[in-house]
Amino acid sequence: MPLSSTLVAIKAINLNQFKVEFDNIRCTTKTMSLLSHPNILNVHCSFIVGRRLLMVMPCMFGGSLQSIISSSFPEGLPERCITIVLKETLNPLSYLHNQVNLHRDIKVRNISNGCGALSLRILGGDSLAYDTGYIVSRSMWSFDITALELAHGRPPLSHLPPSKPSDRCGNNGGGADDIEEELG
Repeated sequence: MPLSSTLVAIKAINLNQFKVEFDNIRCTTKTMSLLSHPNILNVHCSFIVGRRLLMVMPCMFGGSLQSIISSSFPEGLPERCITIVLKETLNPLSYLHNQVNLHRDIKVRNISNGCGALSLRILGGDSLAYDTGYIVSRSMWSFDITALELAHGRPPLSHLPPSKPSDRCGNNGGGADDIEEELG
């Protein structure tokens, strides 16, 4: 490989999985290309082929924190590591909020490790949203769930089928007490 070459990753997203209009995708990818923060994984460019969104971005050799935790820390990260990860995740979240944008998909698998530097990935047509004033709490709730996943090696209520955790956290009972009870 020539010295001037840059290794990149291409993320392919099947748009059939999302109920998002092409205009929304175009707006999101445009916004993503304008973001400039050391802890946000940049997108060099993106394009649509058929019903697939292809995003060209830096290759993160360390992988996602989800893969690191599942392979080496199944019971969760040490507290000192959690502190660093949360700080390095709050920095780009604060940046996004100051730019009047929200990350709507904060989770351990969207935090990448690239040679010791953590980056928050913003992927998919529905990950980034313009803040309408009330969605910030959703972003912070996701951040809290991410903290629990870092500490315990899995998200709260992950033993339930995918539709069940949200049912238990809604108005029909459950919520924080169930999470606390499950995680001990």
